[in-house]
Amino acid sequence: MRRPRLLAPVLALVVGLGLPACSDGGPGLGEGRLVVQGEAIVRSDGVEERVTDRRDVGAGDEVEMVEGTAALELAGDVTLELRAGRDGGRSSALRMGDVPELLRGDLLVIARGDDPAEIDAAGTVLEVSGGAARLTRALDVQTGLYVGGLVLRSAAREIEVEELVQVAIPARGLVGAPEPLQLDPADAWDRRILGDVIELSRELDVRSDGFSRQAPAAATEPAFYLTRFDALSESEAQVRLALQRGRPRGEQLIGAAITALGERDSAAVRYDRVFAFRADGASWGVVARREGVSRGPLLELIDRVIGDVGEELALSTPTTSGGPPSTAGPPTTAPPTTTAPGGPGTTAPPPTPPPPPPPPEEEGPLPTTGTPIDPVLEPVDDLLGDLLP
Repeated sequence: MRRPRLLAPVLALVVGLGLPACSDGGPGLGEGRLVVQGEAIVRSDGVEERVTDRRDVGAGDEVEMVEGTAALELAGDVTLELRAGRDGGRSSALRMGDVPELLRGDLLVIARGDDPAEIDAAGTVLEVSGGAARLTRALDVQTGLYVGGLVLRSAAREIEVEELVQVAIPARGLVGAPEPLQLDPADAWDRRILGDVIELSRELDVRSDGFSRQAPAAATEPAFYLTRFDALSESEAQVRLALQRGRPRGEQLIGAAITALGERDSAAVRYDRVFAFRADGASWGVVARREGVSRGPLLELIDRVIGDVGEELALSTPTTSGGPPSTAGPPTTAPPTTTAPGGPGTTAPPPTPPPPPPPPEEEGPLPTTGTPIDPVLEPVDDLLGDLLP
């Protein structure tokens, strides 16, 4: 499902690209304005030119990155971004035309206006509208949609790709099953467009891991979640099934909170969808964004549950009363009379009794006020710095 409300951050990002306005009214069909930050090679009519700043390109021209990045402004308020190879991958190379063709490497496609952006990759045409998508051509073609709409036309097939989903296209007409969009914190495009999702995933992972390690045994019972998340009351069967599958307590907590704050469909449908997408490999930040759940309310809800559990544990822990340890030793008996080596009638020396056990260490009173389960679970500024609202 497309959610246009998510487009605003992308538009704000691309406005900051600083692309110049063309004095002739902008590029026409099959034309583009190339702005390089680094170095690119432009091949035009058999002539190769190294470009380090700006250059207009037309139909048939090829652009290949050597170093850094480049932005290519096209007609219809469309921008394509290219970059040098990373992590052993090949550098971006593209051939201009009415429908530009990605020859190899990575491409970021941003469509800001009403017109969709069309890109050809090994015979598959990708149409991006109202948002941004990434595209990679290597041994196969892979694409993922950050935000907006994405339609693939491959042979006789036309497939719509949902937001926060990626697909692989091994060959023309052959499209793989959709998978959750994988975000790399080291990828500049991922950070720029969905950096908030990447950070939210990290914050949720911290809470999930800590809760799984230290939550009480009650957190394995459906009642624990049903009493803390009112929205799950109609999902009791799903909650019980999830727990039967041995899902870690932290996973259950995060998924239940996202389900509780979601609004699309019933809670039962949301619950199944949340954990199905998570099981397919989605990060928690991607799951939350897909469900339309915002960071602030989600962290607030999770931290409140964690804090309540900490208080319950502290209040239910019995205190021990101090007192002087007992000094009474074990009962004694008279030593037996034996025949000593010195002759009959003598008494052997009594055996040396074992030393008395050391007195138990005196325990101080346990806290009787709310104490977090673990500092890693407490939403304090020392842990998250400026990340909390």
